[in-house]
Amino acid sequence: MVLVNGCVGTATTATRGGIRAYYINARGAAERRLAMEDGFRAIGTTLERVAATDATRASELVRRFETRTCKRKGWATSGDDGVEKFSGTYLERLGRTLSHLSAIYEAADAGAETALVLEDDASPELMATWMSGLEEYVSRLPEDWTLVQLSALGESSAIMKLFYDWQRERKTAPGRYLSSLPKGMRRLHGTQAYLISKRGMDRLVKAYRAPVTKEVDVCSLTCVEFDECVLADGVKLDNGFRVATPPLFIPHGRDKGQKQGNTFHEVRDMMYSWAATLSLTKGMSANMFMDGKLIRAVLREGVKVPDKLTPNSFHEHFNYHCKLNHGGGARCAIKRSYLKNQKPPPTFHAKEEDSDVEAGETASSGVESSLGSVAIPRQSLSLDGSSSRRTALLSPALLSVYIFAAVALGMLVATNSARVKNASLEELRSIRSTTIDAQTEEYYS
Repeated sequence: MVLVNGCVGTATTATRGGIRAYYINARGAAERRLAMEDGFRAIGTTLERVAATDATRASELVRRFETRTCKRKGWATSGDDGVEKFSGTYLERLGRTLSHLSAIYEAADAGAETALVLEDDASPELMATWMSGLEEYVSRLPEDWTLVQLSALGESSAIMKLFYDWQRERKTAPGRYLSSLPKGMRRLHGTQAYLISKRGMDRLVKAYRAPVTKEVDVCSLTCVEFDECVLADGVKLDNGFRVATPPLFIPHGRDKGQKQGNTFHEVRDMMYSWAATLSLTKGMSANMFMDGKLIRAVLREGVKVPDKLTPNSFHEHFNYHCKLNHGGGARCAIKRSYLKNQKPPPTFHAKEEDSDVEAGETASSGVESSLGSVAIPRQSLSLDGSSSRRTALLSPALLSVYIFAAVALGMLVATNSARVKNASLEELRSIRSTTIDAQTEEYYS
């Protein structure tokens, strides 16, 4: 077993202070196993495989985990009222929990100070956007950290809350470098990749491990869902339980929890843009406007040259991708808007019923933030950068002024309609918009 030595360089024997890396892989998933071991070995990291718990048969689970003090009737239930005990969904969720706890127990038994736990669909591709290697990343975490989700998903509103909270907090961070935020009550989930400290491992061992069999005590689980219950209750949902900002890993498949109309791909592209723009500007600015399809194409090319896959190398990979596919030149330009810092909107105290971005019917709805309430126009959630500039809230006095102005403007338009109709096409164009030279909107990377 070897440590993740900054995620680059030659793998070495695990030592105190190093990061032990594990990945969970199901029996028979040989293709994923090879992809994980070859992919991470190419960048100087060796992973230890942890066999995923087979949860397809309830009888097999009962035989393995039922004990004299924990009969099957006392096993934890699902946190979802619609999932019956020992149903297919129940077994799937329980199997994931048992697999992850097995990996954590292995790390604890090995005396690891820090463990990186991955599922077998993780990819090192996003490393090119990282500000540093994993060991330096860990060194920047608060001393009392217990667990950091390196890959987190949720609704676009939840990702926006995290992004805007990060933008506000990083202003006072040393060097404007803020690698994580407390998870708190954020509606984020994800078990694809996370770091766990010795303190976090010890808490999970104490909370859920049977002292005699050394297996998971299923009766001690608060529910069978791993991230929503087991981690939050076992590690404790305090400031030590954190989320990476921006995420260091991003899933590739479609997430079943995503609602129709708020697709997995949209949320994923938002996080891709966050990471890529932060890397391109050397940590000075970040936004969610960059083309996610472009980023994915660049990262796919980066994986093909693993010897160049190092932190802070996204700009180099971008140049490589453009030269390889387009021959370089102006076609490889990055829009200036992609590098524009997306600042948080002003905070305000909104009513709870107005803070749900999906429930609002107006042009802009308030989104409740963990650091306060923020007003996010619906258009600002789009990925093409065409954010609306309309004001989120209007006072009664200001509203009356707008109504008076609208009436006066209507009378003025009616009076001068004939003159406007006779205006030339060129004049109308000059009134409605101003042509912007494409060269001023782009620069060669």
